[in-house]
Amino acid sequence: MGCDCRVRRGLLSKTYTLQKGDVYFDHAAASQVTPEVIGVYERALRSLWANPSSQHGAGVLVYKALDDVCTTLSRLFSRGRRWYFGESSSRLMHLFMQYCSVDSLIVPVTGHRSFQQAGQKVHTVGVLPTGEIDLVLLEELLSRTTSALLLYAPVHHETGVVQPVRKIYALAQKYDCLICLDAVQTVTRLGHHEWEPYGHAFFCSSYKVGAPPGAALLGVDPTLAFSPPLHDASLEWSLFSGSVNAPAVCAFAKALSLHMSQEERVLQELGTLTREARSILSDLGPCMVFETPKKCITGILCITLPDIDDVEDLLLFLSSRRIYLSRFSACDWDLSKPSRVLTAMGVPPERAKKSLRLSLSRNNQRSDFFILKKALREAFSQGL
Repeated sequence: MGCDCRVRRGLLSKTYTLQKGDVYFDHAAASQVTPEVIGVYERALRSLWANPSSQHGAGVLVYKALDDVCTTLSRLFSRGRRWYFGESSSRLMHLFMQYCSVDSLIVPVTGHRSFQQAGQKVHTVGVLPTGEIDLVLLEELLSRTTSALLLYAPVHHETGVVQPVRKIYALAQKYDCLICLDAVQTVTRLGHHEWEPYGHAFFCSSYKVGAPPGAALLGVDPTLAFSPPLHDASLEWSLFSGSVNAPAVCAFAKALSLHMSQEERVLQELGTLTREARSILSDLGPCMVFETPKKCITGILCITLPDIDDVEDLLLFLSSRRIYLSRFSACDWDLSKPSRVLTAMGVPPERAKKSLRLSLSRNNQRSDFFILKKALREAFSQGL
């Protein structure tokens, strides 16, 4: 929520802390840091404070820690990638676009707004009513585009829609198009074997996987023509001169390792929670519409509430009941407008103005959905 809207001003007038009994449905925006990761982060803050470029014992200690992170990442993922670190995935993405040897960028019309402002010649491709990229339109665009990079998210940040990753990859291969995957949501919501081999590069963020903010990761296929100018810097993990946030990177690697070690179980739990949410909230009847297709069980559910008058009033009401959720990403900053993602999928603008996003994690419980259902019924009865 990037706007200075009535909801934010109302919340700023009070003090909010996440307490036992609060219901948090905004894990796509930020996830809670796990105790194991806090331990790694704290130890790294105490010992990895030097500059990894420094040619002395303290600097070499940090250098080795970052080198160990790269070894861990190469074990977790495939393709023998080169690894780069930064403070945010958005900045890494823009730097990657800048240094990648392509003439144009292709993004889905439902992609992050920041993708569509990457400073290159940008082509947008439409989506089906399901939210999936229209493969017919994509092939038509690829057939008349040379030296292009396709940038998309296998799991969409607002709707949880899963893209036909293999089919998209096959089309890109046919027309010699490179693929960069926005894995910010995907990395914890889809098995890595289902998406990671099908991109020449991917990026993700620390604070979406149970690690502190301040670290992001870019993995690049070693065969890709990609030559970032390091400005005489000696660090092979950076796309720009400057120090890497080593403690945040180490904590990020720990969070990724924990997730990957139990990936199958976590995804099963997310699938169960998604089905339970749909089943329990379905009791609200025509007062609520599921915009996320039923087959998508990634832990992200987009719903619309056609009968409410003002979505900002509803969000304030839910916050007063200690239920925390959002509508869309911070890139789409105007909370009062229709969701541009839903309108691109063919949802009428008036209904798209009244959308909510539930993004779950394994920390959620079945009881959370009953609490939300009760609060929504109360909101409806009050005429919000």
